[in-house]
Amino acid sequence: GSFLSVLYNTVFCLALASSINRPHVTASALLVPMAKYAALGTVATTPCFLIFLSGNVSVVYPTIDLFLAPFFAHMAQSVDQTLYEECDNADVASSSPSCNNDASIFFNSFAALVAISICLTGMLCLVSAKFKLANLGAFLPYPTIAGFFSSIGFLLWTLAFSIDNDGVTIQQVLQNTASISRLDAFLHHFPSFAVGVGMYVYDYKGPFIGPLFVILTICVFYMIMLVCGISFEEAQASHWFYSKEELAHETNTSDGDGSAPLPYVPFGGVISIALNLVNWRAVANGLPIAFAMAAIYALRNFLHAIAMAKAATAMASKPDVDTTAVSNSNFDKGHKTSPTSAGRSRVLSSDVNQMHARTFTEVLFDDDFLTKLNDATARPVDENEKPQRPDSLKLLHWYGVVHMLTSLVGGFACLPSVPVCFSLAKLGADGKAPQYGSAVLLFLIYWNDFHLVNYIPKAAFASLLVKAAIDMLDVWFVKSFVKTKEKAEWTVVPIIIVLGFMLGMLQAFAVGVALSTFLFVASFYRSGVVKFIANGLTVRSTIERDIKSNHWLDEHADLVQLLVLQNYLFFGNASSVIPYIQSMFEELPSTDLEFDLPPIPKYIIVDLALVTGMDTSAVDVISDIWSLCKHFDCVLMLSGVSMEIRMTLVKGGFRDKKVRYYTTLESALGAAEDILLAKEANFERDEVHKGICRSISEVDDGFDRALQQIDELHGLDAAFELMNLKQHVTTVTINAGQSLFEDSATDIDGVVDEEERGIFFIEHGILKIQKDTNSSLTRNSHGALRSLSSLKARSPSRAGSYKKLKQRKRNITLAQRDTHTFRLARIGPGWIVGSIEAFTGMKNPGVHIAVTKCRLHHLPYTKLQEIEEREPIIALKLVKLLALLLARRQDITVEQMSTLHNIMASRALTKPVKRTTMGAIKRANEAMMV
Repeated sequence: GSFLSVLYNTVFCLALASSINRPHVTASALLVPMAKYAALGTVATTPCFLIFLSGNVSVVYPTIDLFLAPFFAHMAQSVDQTLYEECDNADVASSSPSCNNDASIFFNSFAALVAISICLTGMLCLVSAKFKLANLGAFLPYPTIAGFFSSIGFLLWTLAFSIDNDGVTIQQVLQNTASISRLDAFLHHFPSFAVGVGMYVYDYKGPFIGPLFVILTICVFYMIMLVCGISFEEAQASHWFYSKEELAHETNTSDGDGSAPLPYVPFGGVISIALNLVNWRAVANGLPIAFAMAAIYALRNFLHAIAMAKAATAMASKPDVDTTAVSNSNFDKGHKTSPTSAGRSRVLSSDVNQMHARTFTEVLFDDDFLTKLNDATARPVDENEKPQRPDSLKLLHWYGVVHMLTSLVGGFACLPSVPVCFSLAKLGADGKAPQYGSAVLLFLIYWNDFHLVNYIPKAAFASLLVKAAIDMLDVWFVKSFVKTKEKAEWTVVPIIIVLGFMLGMLQAFAVGVALSTFLFVASFYRSGVVKFIANGLTVRSTIERDIKSNHWLDEHADLVQLLVLQNYLFFGNASSVIPYIQSMFEELPSTDLEFDLPPIPKYIIVDLALVTGMDTSAVDVISDIWSLCKHFDCVLMLSGVSMEIRMTLVKGGFRDKKVRYYTTLESALGAAEDILLAKEANFERDEVHKGICRSISEVDDGFDRALQQIDELHGLDAAFELMNLKQHVTTVTINAGQSLFEDSATDIDGVVDEEERGIFFIEHGILKIQKDTNSSLTRNSHGALRSLSSLKARSPSRAGSYKKLKQRKRNITLAQRDTHTFRLARIGPGWIVGSIEAFTGMKNPGVHIAVTKCRLHHLPYTKLQEIEEREPIIALKLVKLLALLLARRQDITVEQMSTLHNIMASRALTKPVKRTTMGAIKRANEAMMV
């Protein structure tokens, strides 16, 4: 385990060091110092990770994160550009120590910039773990994240290209400004690219494919040199190997006495800063790159912590058997296999080998990873032994601590490598000894100044960057294209890659966020917020009405239009409501149509019960709707408005608008129908006129008229059968606003005494029935059923609120109960009051109030009992009539529930329907009915 881990770390250190160069210095001799600086970070962080994560993760094996290579390369180029500009300026060059010892100043300034970026990353990790700010990463659009990581993969490939061509960038080659031709540049890069592709293709074979390909690359290079008779010096001159000048490095500062070491010595960066051996102008110029790296790398740390938590659980539940046969026999007998030494052979299926070689991004986005791993192993996991997944926020906290220590000691940032941990845990190197041993071996290589690097071809290092680039492009570019349904949304990914190549990663990321936001708003606009649209003909309230009112509404209820909105209303989708309202008032040219157009609405109901909230832009849209309605002399009604939305409307300047608010859609529909019947059809005035005519009439045929209206409304023939009840009924007259029943407990003054309750046949007039909200199990004292405000139904806070609710209901008086009412029905001729109480014997808690002057025919329950004994046939016919009326009311309730279901189940509309289309649809429906 130690030897394999140090092989990984050595190659990664050299690969990262190879990506850092100085464009303005031909022989910068950066490879060995940067490799030692990278090794210093790995050696310093290994004990920290083992100590801090010992209680959560047993296998860590920290390695250099090649993800940061593009950032560090840009930092080095920024520092080098500043030093070049200072030395190129004659006035500055004479007084600047940077020009006297450029290499030392460059390395110290670069190390200071790296330390700042890693320290910022650690601070962000600590803050994110403490306040759970890392979850804010979930608000970033997926195409933006995919595009950014894809651009990182592309930049990794450009770094590999630069390594193979002695620091020449792909931009220089494409622009013909390089000292090497395009053909030679790509031929130099071809071996690295081929080896990297081979690593990617055969990666499923196991975790050792990468080191094996590196070793084979070295062997093939020397074999070609041997066969072709090429000397080592000639290969170095052709830039296939690093030259001695490139590997040479100085250890002293500007004064040459060696008193201040370079940053690859432990705490060398802190000492250099203390001795003011840093060019602070170069550091300041590189701070934007450092800040960008800190923000993005903190997000990567959060994602890595989640993946590492999954991986740690999987490694803790790995199979523990010697052979397949022994495993099967032991488990068949119900015995567990005892743990064996780290050196024994373990039998794993090919599926497990494939999963061990997976990158952390693949583990992160595979929710069924642990299930797949357990299914692929031969050993079933005992529920009592099943390991608990470590807390990802705790891992993120310790990542931050380690990064802070790394910024002090020196070195590049390191993280536990998921594939390396799987590979070595599979071999049994899951203890602390091999992990400490890996750090010791790497320290020896660090102490020896990486002398073997001189004999390793550049392609061995560049191929690892190519492999890392292909992995990232496969996960974030190719697979993101496959999983994205809307390809327009995916176009952000290549745009970020191109912009990152041309402008820079930070600018490309910002443009990607803006483009993703624009596409999100556009798609949300297309999906629409109008859940359901209808008129009074298709959606009616459950209020019981007389036959004349129903017939009138059947013809003119389309004067009421209904819109049900959904989702959160904001600047991107709220404006999509305006075209629907405009289509209702659409002015059409005077053309001869074969059908009548729907009328201009008199009332528009906008239901907001499914709206979770709105911003100020949505308030402006509601104001525009109100202005449009006012222009066409239409009344705007808002139903289902929560207190939060109403406060938003008030704050947004909607306070002075004359808008009617209703708690539910049902109440808004009922109110719109009532106003239509009162103002457009003048039904209340007609009922008043009937009352006046009845009062001066000398013919007492009111009961006969009440029965006839029942027959007309419900299609019955009960008037003749129940005519004999006329001798048992008495006439009751109620004035407008008066209650039908008296109630001493609530001081309600009624016409009929409470003890004389019975059945009432309505001859003329309109009654409304208001029901106490506290008498229903589904309504609280505030008049509406509300959802739990907490996600935990049995939390202490919920228990306290339940206790207060029960206490409030016990203490409430009858007088207080009637202060919260909702209208149950609005009934007139053709209906009977008291049918439910006649069947069940239970007093209806509703309050019956006359809207207009009413004339009723009263049959007390005491008389009904006498009729049952003396004339059972008439009593039976009356009971059948009451049962039919109750069934009709039940049908109305079922129809209302069906309407609500259709509203909830309907798909959101994408565009409004024109008045001409609505007229054609209405005519077609009428033709089908005929």
